[in-house]
Amino acid sequence: QQYDVQAPVSAHCTDCPGDGGIARKGLTALAIAAPEEPPSPAKNNGLGSGALPFSFNTETSVWEQCKREAHSDAIRALDAAVLPHGEQPSPSSAESSATVYWLSAGDDKQVVVWRESSSDSWQRQWELSHSKKVVAALFDPNRDVLFADRFGDVYRWSLHMTKADEGDSAEPQLLFSHLAIVTAMVMTESGRFVITGDNHEKIRVTCYPQAAEIHSFCLGHLGQITSLACAGDEFIVSTSSDCTLRVWQLEDGQQILSHSLGAAVSSLCRVAENAVVVCCETAPGLRHISFNSPGLSAVSDVSPLSQEVPQAVSVMPVAGSNHVIWVDQGGHLRYPPAAGNTTAEWCRISVGEDLPPALVSLSKFTDPDYAEEAVGDDDAQPQPRKRRPK
Repeated sequence: QQYDVQAPVSAHCTDCPGDGGIARKGLTALAIAAPEEPPSPAKNNGLGSGALPFSFNTETSVWEQCKREAHSDAIRALDAAVLPHGEQPSPSSAESSATVYWLSAGDDKQVVVWRESSSDSWQRQWELSHSKKVVAALFDPNRDVLFADRFGDVYRWSLHMTKADEGDSAEPQLLFSHLAIVTAMVMTESGRFVITGDNHEKIRVTCYPQAAEIHSFCLGHLGQITSLACAGDEFIVSTSSDCTLRVWQLEDGQQILSHSLGAAVSSLCRVAENAVVVCCETAPGLRHISFNSPGLSAVSDVSPLSQEVPQAVSVMPVAGSNHVIWVDQGGHLRYPPAAGNTTAEWCRISVGEDLPPALVSLSKFTDPDYAEEAVGDDDAQPQPRKRRPK
């Protein structure tokens, strides 16, 4: 399926294993989301292009979600959650099995939760109108929604207090704020911490659900944070426009590894206990990075997976192992060749013409003296801040 985005700048990838979904982040990036545990053997992928959501079944190779204007502006974030019967926030329908819920948000300031159905379109279950553009969103372990807006504020929206049948929406609760635009947000596997990164090079570890306490800061990057991943409740893996991958101790924010990749990284995904896959803006674009165990204190191997330059990457479990899926510069969803075929190229899912080349890239931010300031007008262009004194 082709997308209408022409200027990817940053990307966010959820770290939970499961069926993959991707969402184009308008003129800034695309995000990949994954349900934690599929309710059926079918492999459904949720996709968003600009303001349009799609759904692709990788088992039947069928586009299941109709193309329609679900948002009035670019989708910036996509996540998914599987709710077993009886644990759904508003079990108004007599469903006998687990249900997949998709979360989408973006430039139209709308946060929407969709319920996946057997029909040809998702059902709009809950909707929140926010006052500012939303740049990141995810489900927490209780299936409430966390989202960050363009002013650096992070909110929790409780679906358990939202009445879908009556159309009433609970007010979101402000948890904490950055003094910059949030560019990446993930949650640890235990749900005890929320990790956020911003375009002023800072990574913040916040206790959850009581978010008044800052657990630690991870300081050392020289460019905006582009992607985050968690390794349990012990380590954080981060990438930045400064062309480095870094590993931090979550407990005290101490940096234990800095590895130069020689290129800006747009997306990061943890594929094993001691391995990640990153998307770089120069060849080889898709790289598998292994760490020494335990502790992730050193890089043991960097293997190229593809010479092409990807936009985002995630994993999809197949037969007990994690298969890497990614999106290329042309807007094609790519997945591994058939088992046993070691010479074939990556398979692609596509319809229509390729995307034109990206107009903006992270490479312009590789100058460590350059960054952008959040501005007061939500629709105004970010302004470069002053260079640091030498």
